[in-house]
Amino acid sequence: MDHEFEKKLQMLKHEEIEIPDEVRNKLDRTYQKIEMNKLKKRRFRKNRVGIVLAAVVLLILIGFSPIAKAVDNYIKFGQFTSKTLKDEGFVAKPAETVKSSGIKIVLEEAYLDQKQLGLHFMVMIPKDSDLNSDQIDFYSLGFSIKNSEDRVLFSNVSAEGSFEGTATGNQHFDQKNHTLEITYLLNNYQEEFADSGDLSIEITRISGVVQGKTEVGAGFSKVKSVATEGTWTLPLKTNSIKEFKPLDYSGVLNDNDQKVTGEAFPTMFKVVTEPFEAAKNTLDIELVSRDQSSVKTYLLSSSSIEDGLLVWYFDYPCYDQNSEVTLRIDGQDVAVLTRK
Repeated sequence: MDHEFEKKLQMLKHEEIEIPDEVRNKLDRTYQKIEMNKLKKRRFRKNRVGIVLAAVVLLILIGFSPIAKAVDNYIKFGQFTSKTLKDEGFVAKPAETVKSSGIKIVLEEAYLDQKQLGLHFMVMIPKDSDLNSDQIDFYSLGFSIKNSEDRVLFSNVSAEGSFEGTATGNQHFDQKNHTLEITYLLNNYQEEFADSGDLSIEITRISGVVQGKTEVGAGFSKVKSVATEGTWTLPLKTNSIKEFKPLDYSGVLNDNDQKVTGEAFPTMFKVVTEPFEAAKNTLDIELVSRDQSSVKTYLLSSSSIEDGLLVWYFDYPCYDQNSEVTLRIDGQDVAVLTRK
């Protein structure tokens, strides 16, 4: 890698760029592989964000589709399969609105449990804004989230924040109506969002990125960004979101009766057990549910070691839908967890 390439890559570390789901998943799996090998606690802190963002840009340039091109003209937000979550309104509709720098932002929907905060924004962009361009490949919001005590929980614009986890999202820009729909899912594996009280979302920057050429070897010279700064503060009253307690599961490993415990949150499933041989040096770990008509699998989203125990989180939209789930490693069923 020549000096000029390294210099541009370093500059890209400081760009505020949202990470596409496809790229985020691949990066997450890479980090999981590293942490499983080291058997260390997985922690996503601000000092790693620059490296991740630079890697994302590199992956995009060699052929990955950016978010704006991948959503197929719709936003998938709050698509939970649990009838309880649907019927009892887990996804709230705050409809909070604020305007700054000629741009109006609406917090259309939100949900919150112990492990994930979901936010769905609608951004109305003026026709004459530089952000209203069909050359922009994807957008991002620069924002911070504070709790009721004014403590920063998450920020992608500063080094503040206690957030440890992953941030993913989705988006679609409507050229005809000059509106941007953008979602963020913040997965906080170490703390509990639900204990934070009312939240304040403070947006200070709206950015659009033009990725330029995507051919291998084309370089970074065509990548550029446009941005509008302002102050958009949106309240999120957590008492408007119904609380759903985690559901307990338990089981044992098939070959040695080692205890395995599970918790089903509205947004994900947590599995805890002691380290064992079949779990070493692999990322092929899934959660499986079965009913009379189908078998469904749920992917691993986080792996860590906490107090000497393996802790796995899986993307799981079912909550109370299944009374039994199966832990599968390298294609082999290793444990059945039954709801208490």
